[in-house]
Amino acid sequence: RAARRLEGSAPRDAAAAPGPSPLELDRRWFAYYSARMLGRRNVRRYLKLYIPFLSRPSSMALMPGASAQEIAARERQLGIDLPSELWELYRFRNGQAPGPFITFADDMRLLGLGELALEQLPWLLELQQQLDRMGVHAREELPRPGQSVGAEAGAAAAPVMRLDAAGAASSEAPKPSSPGAGGEGRLLAIASNPSCSRRFMVAHNGQVFLARGMSLAFFAPSVSAMVQKLLR
Repeated sequence: RAARRLEGSAPRDAAAAPGPSPLELDRRWFAYYSARMLGRRNVRRYLKLYIPFLSRPSSMALMPGASAQEIAARERQLGIDLPSELWELYRFRNGQAPGPFITFADDMRLLGLGELALEQLPWLLELQQQLDRMGVHAREELPRPGQSVGAEAGAAAAPVMRLDAAGAASSEAPKPSSPGAGGEGRLLAIASNPSCSRRFMVAHNGQVFLARGMSLAFFAPSVSAMVQKLLR
């Protein structure tokens, strides 16, 4: 009897612990989509204000937005999740077609989804730590409800069901839990001049940096803030 009492008082396996209540899940989804819709509004609002200031060839070179399936496929190729505002940027406009006198900012052209390239910069983490000490923080991105966060990250996650372009359902392994996961210490070049000596680059947490050759300078805390700064 004592053994049964001890057995009954043993802590349950973490994997068997009950998940959040339906009310808590509703609250998380509401917060998640509210943040995403705010980011979408900001990105599209500032881009619509900025595009008229581009030259006629540059504005006409802007490509229609990529589909969610195309963005997801590119994320799988790169092995990262795009920060939410960068995702919204490519959902709205898929870069600029290459050509003479095509620019987005200064002499840099906005690269298309298929042209995105990851660059490993060993001093990025040190620079971000310095920005944190200065009080310059990246905008917080909420994880998608149902994904593991923090202590829950070690628990096994169920496969994610997705629809392909034909509408057929398929399952795949879950992606990393945090937005932009898999890109720590790396930057994604989203705009570049022809010689690649000047580039706008986005970190996994959404911060935007301006690279000049081998130097790197902080530019804006997010993609929408980058476009807002270009408007000034």
